[in-house]
Amino acid sequence: LRGSAAPAARVAGIAQRPERKTKEEEPADLLAFHCTGKRCGHHWVTGRGVTSSEQICKCCGESVVGVPSKGSIFCEIDQEAATSAGEVVKIRLEQHVAPGWATLELEDRLVDFVRSEVRFISQFFDEDGVRDYVAYRQGKSLEGDEGRDRNKDALLMDSMCNVVDALCKAEFTGSLRAGEADAKLQALLKGQMKFSVLCAPEREKRGALVTAEVDFDIELDVEDRIADKADARLQRLRKVMSEMDKKVRDRAETDRKSSALQHPRQLLAKMISGLDWRRGISDQVNREGHDRVRCMTCRFLGEDCSADIARSKDVRVALRLLPSFLFTTRMVCRKDGNKDWQSFAGDLLEGVAQSKGSECLIRAEPKQDGLHLQLFSQADWLHNAAERLCALAAESKSLTLSSLVGVGRSARGLHVEWERTCEAVEDVPGFLRELWAGTSGAPVASVASMLRWCQSSVDLDLKCSPVAAKAWQEARRTFGAYANFGDWS
Repeated sequence: LRGSAAPAARVAGIAQRPERKTKEEEPADLLAFHCTGKRCGHHWVTGRGVTSSEQICKCCGESVVGVPSKGSIFCEIDQEAATSAGEVVKIRLEQHVAPGWATLELEDRLVDFVRSEVRFISQFFDEDGVRDYVAYRQGKSLEGDEGRDRNKDALLMDSMCNVVDALCKAEFTGSLRAGEADAKLQALLKGQMKFSVLCAPEREKRGALVTAEVDFDIELDVEDRIADKADARLQRLRKVMSEMDKKVRDRAETDRKSSALQHPRQLLAKMISGLDWRRGISDQVNREGHDRVRCMTCRFLGEDCSADIARSKDVRVALRLLPSFLFTTRMVCRKDGNKDWQSFAGDLLEGVAQSKGSECLIRAEPKQDGLHLQLFSQADWLHNAAERLCALAAESKSLTLSSLVGVGRSARGLHVEWERTCEAVEDVPGFLRELWAGTSGAPVASVASMLRWCQSSVDLDLKCSPVAAKAWQEARRTFGAYANFGDWS
């Protein structure tokens, strides 16, 4: 066509330079795997360049094909959900989260990560912070810089400078009072801030959503003229950063003019959303995709299951053979004379339920023919609790030392009948609703108490199935050999 540029002629023997790909065409650096094996649903994420696109699931052995993914964790600011208590950020995970996710444990780890990040950056606002920042950008190692990306830290440092600048000017802009701004600035430079998860992680179509609230903390011991000192150090840092970090900041297209018009709390939320969240949740979902919070094997063993692969496989096989994690058995206590069971057997039952190695939850119901007990616990502790109660009742008939002091003194004159049968509780949520929450006539006096007195004749509506003696023995062996629950009570 007339007026159009002619195509570049190809020179023989010289390969043409390929066209540069745009950001949208850049290949993903992660592969997300989702096992669809029977009763599995295992998730994991691996680096694209270091692994095959097809892997074997560690849980069930099925072959799984990975899906390209640009990242496992994203964080964004929810502008509409902001309240007077703080800004709201949403952390999106590319993995579905089960309802049993330990929210409090997740919140503790996220708070530790956020505070460690702020504490690392705030060290450059100390008296010798400019010298340390220049050395860090030139490659010198600092305490706590393992696994950090220096270019990402340069962008994080730019966001931190915007927050500190806004706090220093808050008194003049009217966004905060002078004393309040100084107290918040002092807390921020010490690495202190408020970060709380508002609710349990929500399931989404493509993963899970964690909603958190962000705000400044207040330091009571405020240094004199902290705003003037921080502003002077900030100006020196920005002069250095304008030369050392120019390429990084230009590539990220940072806009300082719009930041000057925002509230300090909004700038704080913006800085928090720019953290390296993939590294921050590495304890839950690392590059190999192992989720130590959701991994039932890790929680059962009380340690990382990847430390001993053979032992972990044996545990997984044994756990799949268990009829349930919660078991129950029934006992009947009788005594001549006094029928005030709460005053007679209360301390005895509470002592048995809270004894180490026999921790259990006891439901006690006084009836005409005696005190009917129903014990709930894992298989090994349940057997130990029932055996301990029978042993105390048997020893009380002979005047031994154990029947005269401690818990054994409360068992004098007590007769215990136990058929040595066990049932598996299939409806654990129903158990928590019916008994632990205090319904069905079982009032809860204290959460720490492991004894529930039931004054009504309403039976627990729990779905239970009988367990054979051999299956119970195998469950006891599994819990006794592998379980590590610590102080369960």
